Amino acid sequence: MLAEKLRALCGQRRFAISRDLYDVHRLVASGTDLPILATVLKEKLAAKGMSLDVVAPKTILPREREFEVDWGRNLTRLLPKGQEVSFSDAWATTFSLLDSLCRVLA
Repeated sequence: MLAEKLRALCGQRRFAISRDLYDVHRLVASGTDLPILATVLKEKLAAKGMSLDVVAPKTILPREREFEVDWGRNLTRLLPKGQEVSFSDAWATTFSLLDSLCRVLA
């Protein structure tokens, strides 16, 4: 699931969908095995004809504001009580995961 969320964030979606950031944040919080994630992600990207280059912090960095706007508009009100996450926390988690993945994939 995490590999699919990253693929969507980094290359598939034309419009920012903040729930993907939320999902990545929650999935990472439950534990992530980077080598396994890297393997699954490579296979998933290859099946979609996508380059590994799309999975890099630089691919989403220019879209930060777009994701933040969508977060405020479409996600904040939907978060369950007790499971609220700030945009900045979800963004930092996703950015850090992409950075770590780049090192594993290199």
